[in-house]
Amino acid sequence: MTDGAKIKDVFDQLLFPRIFKTFRMAIHPRKMTIAFAAVVAIALVGWLMDLSGIQIVDWPQGLGSTQKTGMFRQLYCIISSQVHEAFFALARLDIPALLRAVTDSFSAIGWAVQQQPVWSAVFFVLLLVVLSIAGGAICRLAALQFAEGERPGLMDSVRFSCRRFWHLFLSPIAPLALVAVIGLFVLVAGLVGNIKYVGELLVGLGMPLILLFGAFMALLVIGTVAGFGLFFPAVAYEDTDCFIAVNNGFRYVFVRPWLFGFYYLLAGVYGTITYYFVRIVAFGMLWTSYKFLQLGIWGHNVKLMDLWPEPTFTSLLGDFWPEGQSLPVTMTIGRFLVYLCCLAVLCLLVAYCLSFYFTVNTVIYALLRKAVDGTAIEKVEHEKASQIQTPPQPQQAPVTSTEGTSTGQTQTT
Repeated sequence: MTDGAKIKDVFDQLLFPRIFKTFRMAIHPRKMTIAFAAVVAIALVGWLMDLSGIQIVDWPQGLGSTQKTGMFRQLYCIISSQVHEAFFALARLDIPALLRAVTDSFSAIGWAVQQQPVWSAVFFVLLLVVLSIAGGAICRLAALQFAEGERPGLMDSVRFSCRRFWHLFLSPIAPLALVAVIGLFVLVAGLVGNIKYVGELLVGLGMPLILLFGAFMALLVIGTVAGFGLFFPAVAYEDTDCFIAVNNGFRYVFVRPWLFGFYYLLAGVYGTITYYFVRIVAFGMLWTSYKFLQLGIWGHNVKLMDLWPEPTFTSLLGDFWPEGQSLPVTMTIGRFLVYLCCLAVLCLLVAYCLSFYFTVNTVIYALLRKAVDGTAIEKVEHEKASQIQTPPQPQQAPVTSTEGTSTGQTQTT
């Protein structure tokens, strides 16, 4: 065996370089179609819920707009700004800035829940419904492609996620529901503490059990947050229920935490590079289109500026609807059509992020499963034959006796 072949065999035995296949997998048209449909569905849900008339002021850290806006638009402004900051921080390997951006994103979600609990509950349930269908389909596509080199049809993967919908939907909810149940016991202990003279003694005696419950809840929360990305791939790979998916996600996080962290750090850096590549392509498409339109429109480009604000790398859409601007009807319609086209480009960029997220988590799940359980990467559970409903076959009359009877009748005749 030559030295080149030996080096290739050693490289093939390493698992982490396989993460670098995820860009080509994530950009596949079928995954992008599913992700784009999910982004559009989420945007439509948020837009329709903003029409309810619920408006809020800017959140305390001032990352959104200063005007009263709908909750969805405010959340979009905050989280998109923080995600952009997180990508910049990861590109600079600035860990404190990255953690600050992630913390601010979660703080914004908590602030939204505090401001509008009913609106937030409805929106996040609908968000999880969309992500369960789209994420399950993308993970199934990625699992079959990564393990077996298959590229199943788009509708096949969607049918899979619909068949396993409740397990996908409940996998992130189940551990948090368990936290709520355990927390209820601690809450009861707090209520007992209100009893005069006796309450403080009972709380003191029960403190070891309360701390044990607290440790269990902390582990559940940490496992859910860290292993959330592995729940959907577990269902996609194992074709199983939510309990096994949650169990596998927790095991892989706690059994191999350093390997888990290494894979996610590598995926984060690689994902940031690919994100900026896709963003550069999107910006280049918009910017070159704008500049060539600028060459063709006369009148010092006043009409073009009214029709389409110049895109920048940090703001692909620009300020399409400034306050107090009045335009003719034809210009408003033309501007709206241009806005829809530019918005579709932005949705494609977000769809890539969504597709990459589910794809890279599927690959990481397969690598962790190989490292922890020794399961071959090529192993993917397919739909069990017992689950396939086949119509009962009609019973046929015995041919031999019929033939014999017919023969006998003929001979008698």
